[in-house]
Amino acid sequence: MTPERPSPPARPRALLHVGLGKAGSASIQGFLALNAPALRAAGLHFDDLGGPRGPALGLTHGLPFLALAAARPDWLPAPALAARYGIADRAGLRRALDAFEARLDASLPAAGTWVASTEALSGLLTRPGDVAALLAALRPRVSRVEVLLILRDPVAWLPSHYNQLVRRGLRDSLDAFVEARAACHLDRLAALWADALGEDRLHLRLLQPDGLLGGDLLADLSALLGAPPGLPRPPRLNEGLSRRRIAALRLLNRTWGRLRPRGGQPGLLALTRPLAGGPKLALTPDQAARVRQANAASHERLRRRFFPGRPQLFPGP
Repeated sequence: MTPERPSPPARPRALLHVGLGKAGSASIQGFLALNAPALRAAGLHFDDLGGPRGPALGLTHGLPFLALAAARPDWLPAPALAARYGIADRAGLRRALDAFEARLDASLPAAGTWVASTEALSGLLTRPGDVAALLAALRPRVSRVEVLLILRDPVAWLPSHYNQLVRRGLRDSLDAFVEARAACHLDRLAALWADALGEDRLHLRLLQPDGLLGGDLLADLSALLGAPPGLPRPPRLNEGLSRRRIAALRLLNRTWGRLRPRGGQPGLLALTRPLAGGPKLALTPDQAARVRQANAASHERLRRRFFPGRPQLFPGP
């Protein structure tokens, strides 16, 4: 009589939101955190393990660090991140990752869906080998890996991204920023994950009304997760600054920023708070035309591969 083989241990499905800055990531993470108990009761498990706050690696940087340490033998995090997590060399990186993996394994559910969201995956994993290393680290832990990737029209995304960088100390004008970064290569980003996973495991969305279920980002996410209906929504997060506040902040970044004022960049943000309100930043018609031209070929490749039923990927002028 042939002995019965032991059943494989139960493992959760993984849904990994590879976030892009200024493309709904803060709303998604706010929704997951706000509703974590209700989601857990429905078999949907979210825990950022402390996020990016340190000193221990949370999910935000732990997942990309895990991949990059395996994919690139000499890789170390950038100095600011290395200092945040107390990583001085590869041995220190390995200790931080060992602690992260122990915490990750303790947090993973035995079944259901494990949900993770971090923008650092899109920012740090840029090569096929990086993504392959991440999937190799996850596959022993989960039964299936799926990825949610949300793309935003560069005409809307670039001023939002510029806004965020000015908050962090950028001094360039919007025109110089557009000139340097007009081409966004969204087709490469989508292909990087689709080629590693298979297109059936990549959930690709466009952040616009006709690119989401009901035109709503969180309704689309809830349907993908199979979340309970009627969950509360977080307040709007990471709102853009007004035109006049950006102008003032750029001036301060160019002058006081060099002198490292007391309070640092948060102090400069506080100083410009009375200028909140008023029109938000947007590209001029000329800037928008330059961005559309720079991305036309990339968008057409993306449309043909992933959205063949759409006449165009994003709205025209």
